[in-house]
Amino acid sequence: MKKNTIFKYCTSLAMGLVLCSELSASWTDQIIAGQIGESGYSGDGGQATSAKLANPHTATRDSTGNLYIVDASNNVIRKVNSSGVISTLISGLNNPQGICLDSTGNLYVADQNNWRVGFYNVATNSYNPSFITGIYAQTLCCDRNNFLYVGANFPSRVDKYNADGTINTANLITATVNPKGICADSFSNIYIADLSGGSSGAGAIEKYSASSGTCNATFLTSLSYPSGICIDNLGNLYITTSGGYVSRLLAGASSVTTIFSGLSDPEGICADASGNLYVAESGNDIIRKLLPSSIALEVSSGSATMSAPFTAAIVHKTGTGTAVLSGNNSSLSTLSIDAGLVQVAASNNMGSALAFAGGNLEVTSGTIAVPTAAVNAAATITTDASAAVSSIAAPYGTSLLTIAGSGVVTAGDMSASATPLSIPGVMYVGASSSSKMPTGVATVPNGGLLKLMGATASSVPGDTEVQSGAVLEVANSVTVPAHTGADVFGTLKFDSGASLKLGASSTWARNISVGTAL
Repeated sequence: MKKNTIFKYCTSLAMGLVLCSELSASWTDQIIAGQIGESGYSGDGGQATSAKLANPHTATRDSTGNLYIVDASNNVIRKVNSSGVISTLISGLNNPQGICLDSTGNLYVADQNNWRVGFYNVATNSYNPSFITGIYAQTLCCDRNNFLYVGANFPSRVDKYNADGTINTANLITATVNPKGICADSFSNIYIADLSGGSSGAGAIEKYSASSGTCNATFLTSLSYPSGICIDNLGNLYITTSGGYVSRLLAGASSVTTIFSGLSDPEGICADASGNLYVAESGNDIIRKLLPSSIALEVSSGSATMSAPFTAAIVHKTGTGTAVLSGNNSSLSTLSIDAGLVQVAASNNMGSALAFAGGNLEVTSGTIAVPTAAVNAAATITTDASAAVSSIAAPYGTSLLTIAGSGVVTAGDMSASATPLSIPGVMYVGASSSSKMPTGVATVPNGGLLKLMGATASSVPGDTEVQSGAVLEVANSVTVPAHTGADVFGTLKFDSGASLKLGASSTWARNISVGTAL
């Protein structure tokens, strides 16, 4: 049996923001589908752990907990629901290889030996086997804008398709790439596990720019047969390989970390919102789940106080009650607020990331810093009158972040958002070249204050609407140039009743037309 390893690579994202949780090396595992070394096709209607798979090639998990498995040698797609029950979703395939989900939960299937990509519509429970034809696809991914990337090894290339199945006119990558795995980050950059080294097994991970389609990074060039690749919601990149080592790069400096080894021919890998990993272990005919070091903090009702600091790498707050964190938690890498409310006080530094999945955060006093925060699901951050939060990054995906209360929130890297941002509270933006409005339409509603601390940004920012009763304030001595694409806004719209407040020695050179986005 080969010794196999999973790689973790912490990406240094745009403008130098590093999104990487400092995860413990202690990962546990459990089999969630199939039986070790028992190749076959059985178990539909029962628990997936009692079923048999045959050469599972990859898996993907949706937001409601369903896991979809490419059961390659059985020529089917299997589904494991959130209760662990397995069923056959799609049959009649011929050596299926890849699978991916779009933002609405629709499935795309690389039906390799039939030379096509199929499309499964979850709303109608219908399957179109010939969504794309004439391509020998072996790996797929969708980006946040629902562009579909199809990696083929005959010819060796990656093509970009629109949501309707038509090819995008700008092919992404040249024919010199042999893509074994593909994934997309929150900026729609594409990462490829490239096996173009041929029979020697020499492989590399390459990052391609979403805007230009050009390769802007090549790393981990000594990988032996890199296969599966995925990125989690904090920007950490994971790779399966038969080589046997792990690489993690922080801010341009490399370091090596092994999180799990001893797998038998691992292929595809995916991550869920909590940072758990799912590996298609084809040599053992199973799907293995890997769980990072974490604990669950449940407050079922009322309020409970945690005065001691957390030492776990990841804490998941569950239950509808309130958890009051009065201890210093600067070593906590990720706080996942799944339900209810978490209140923090002045002494708390919440570590490297926040992850919301239905809960909210309130800062009750003083100032807390959330360094390189990745707020990545629908959430509300509330600040009391004397409180402040710094370094909040906007959400991405299908999220809506609301800044509320009378305190101050200072924007960090806002470019991670492709969706609306609502600011009924106070937000500072433009303090540096990486602080800008998100790439969606941000609204400042009645009562909201958006304070512009600077006016430059290094890439195209998003659109902003200042609604009636809201204020856009320019700090002292800040110059807002004519709109050239270099400031912190994309288009800027002032609704009737909105206010523009200029500080001392500030200059405003940008055109304004009330009710029109300019």
